[in-house]
Amino acid sequence: MTANDYLKKYSKEADRFLNSFFLKKRRLAGRIDPDLVNILQVFQDYTKGGKKVRGALTVLGYQACGGKDIKAILPVSCGIELFHNFLLIHDDIIDRDKERRGKLTVHTHFAAKRGEHYGNSKAIIVGDVGAFLAYELILSSGFSKERTLRAVAKLNEFLLKTGYGQLLDIDYDFKKNISWDDILKVRTYKTAYYTITMPLSVGAILAGAKLEVLNNIEKYSIPVGLAFQLADDILGVFGSIEKTGKSNTSDISEGKKTFLYAKSLELANAEDKNFLQRWYGVKDANESRVRRIREIMGFCGAQEYSQNLAYDLVKKGKKYVAMITKVRKYQELLESLADYVVNREK
Repeated sequence: MTANDYLKKYSKEADRFLNSFFLKKRRLAGRIDPDLVNILQVFQDYTKGGKKVRGALTVLGYQACGGKDIKAILPVSCGIELFHNFLLIHDDIIDRDKERRGKLTVHTHFAAKRGEHYGNSKAIIVGDVGAFLAYELILSSGFSKERTLRAVAKLNEFLLKTGYGQLLDIDYDFKKNISWDDILKVRTYKTAYYTITMPLSVGAILAGAKLEVLNNIEKYSIPVGLAFQLADDILGVFGSIEKTGKSNTSDISEGKKTFLYAKSLELANAEDKNFLQRWYGVKDANESRVRRIREIMGFCGAQEYSQNLAYDLVKKGKKYVAMITKVRKYQELLESLADYVVNREK
């Protein structure tokens, strides 16, 4: 089984579980106020689709470390997915994105009713509610108290790192000059830990993994997580809107300080560098200027460099697979996952 097959299989199982979970939650919320039923439906609709990588990796980390109780780990994995969507809803507000997965973002959905402030306010709280529901799923999953507390502590450790990364990212977007090391720091804290390390670690802890295994998970997952972000940066500029379900111009218009942008400034000739510094991050830049920015990033070699770096990071991470699990089936899945993050189209 490839990582892509594993993700598709998990996504179907998670959607079935979440359909049942949200049905119960809507019924309970309806006893308080009918409007809450619709709001929970908006949140559930937002969770549908997507790759569900983090939920799947929670299960994979559990299985790779000897876990057998799929009925117990599935709610935990869905809780991890709800945390992911909580963060995405807030991230959409910060980035002022109007679409996610081919649908309106939550704040845009609500803004259509009573304006931007109303939409942002509702979306923030919808995201918060998602986080509260996530904790409920994890804490009621049936694992021992000791393992559950360890898993939640590890989860919070990584959520805190994600928060720090997001705070740095917001400030870095206002800096004219930003170093490669600055971007590496943000991407490690905002993305790498939370995308790969956190879910694998939570699953492994619930399976009873020892500290040595958790350390090797981190050595595997940080380079793979950074490769995931490099691929995201490339898709954010060169990706197909039809396949990704999101804009391929928002990183440019918002002036996101990505690996791709930093390398473009380093490799571009003087004229192209001046053009990037003048128009990258200008919201009213016309289509031809956005197109030229995309061309510069390709012609100067930044796109190819970023892609090759992603492959090198994946190769580095794969060295630790055999130290995470001795089961060949799960070794192959972890290796396939590493390849998937750099070869995906969405």
